[in-house]
Amino acid sequence: MSRLINIIFVGIIFSLSLCCGGIKDNINIKQINTNDNVIIRTAKDNSKRIITIQFPNKINIKNNSFSKESFIMIDYFYKDSLTKWRNLGIELYNVNKGKIERVSNNKKKTIEGKKSLEYIYYTRHFVDSTKSTQQQFKPYIEKMLAENKDTLHIG
Repeated sequence: MSRLINIIFVGIIFSLSLCCGGIKDNINIKQINTNDNVIIRTAKDNSKRIITIQFPNKINIKNNSFSKESFIMIDYFYKDSLTKWRNLGIELYNVNKGKIERVSNNKKKTIEGKKSLEYIYYTRHFVDSTKSTQQQFKPYIEKMLAENKDTLHIG
């Protein structure tokens, strides 16, 4: 009889741990290395200076639960010396069969149970406009001017 009570007790504890114990670990987010291009952008006023650099980041979002999980937006905050913390928005892309497709960062995204999604997002950082900093970008600026582009993807 004592053994039967122990088995029932262990069964109840096991059931409770399955139902309630894993709630906080339903979603795992992992950053992955990426070889995607860095993007530099010039000012629109033809001043021949780089204004932003966008760095690629790749993440895998895994749903460990059996039910669908949804989210709306991915935010990226970074420390800025003037404003403390900033969120300049990100460009979000879905990885689909080896190709990247733009995804709205303001619409609902759903991950099926026991599935995962990969996203690439580009962070945006402003470049100092001083002459010494801009001088480092001179070869890229010349290439952009020659090709009449305001954006350059650097591999």
